[in-house]
Amino acid sequence: MYIFVTIIYNNELMHKLMKKIYEEGYRGSILPTMGLRSALLCSTDDEPAPIFGSLSKLIESEPTQHPALFIILKNADKVETLKQLVKDYLKELKGKGFMFAFPVSFVEGIEI
Repeated sequence: MYIFVTIIYNNELMHKLMKKIYEEGYRGSILPTMGLRSALLCSTDDEPAPIFGSLSKLIESEPTQHPALFIILKNADKVETLKQLVKDYLKELKGKGFMFAFPVSFVEGIEI
């Protein structure tokens, strides 16, 4: 088994991709994510931020969040099929987001 994860920076594009993935019969979970930079800018740490970080804080009123799609797949063939579906839909992933998969040792509580 594998867990397939994809994060697309454009929320509207991600929503359309999630709809396409769902229509193809895949099921999964969505979790909101935030990049490390955004998380650090939102930090309430007492340590002073660098000048560029401070400027970004003034410009960026709310932290940027992107949905992360998690799908558990039975085998590596399913990973390749889903990876190709994402690539075909987005045409070019670079600059739009990223995806990855890794093995899962067990899953309980859901049917795959």
